[in-house]
Amino acid sequence: KPGPLTPFEIERMKEHPVVGDRLCGDLRALARVRTIVRHHHERLDGSGYPDGLRGDDISLLAQIIGIVDVYDALTTTRPYRAALPEPQALAELTRDAARGLYRQDLIEAFFETRRQAN
Repeated sequence: KPGPLTPFEIERMKEHPVVGDRLCGDLRALARVRTIVRHHHERLDGSGYPDGLRGDDISLLAQIIGIVDVYDALTTTRPYRAALPEPQALAELTRDAARGLYRQDLIEAFFETRRQAN
């Protein structure tokens, strides 16, 4: 949709990890990814969603996918904003790690992966 999301729309959007978890629920082949799907928006400081997990309660794979998801969101044009150039997106992730949202070692590993890809 063009323009910013309303508070109601933001809350609806935050339901997607739970919906994704439910969609995987009855499929044995996806049982191992359910926690990744459900927890990829959790943050180390407990400020994420949907369950407010913190620290090591968030699986390593969910943390990694969360970082990749944020990078993708920042570098993809959305109806409400232009994509950020890669240096700005990486700076944003660095700030988020400094604020305690992500593990610094995972951010550094992601940056190294990006350098190797370019």
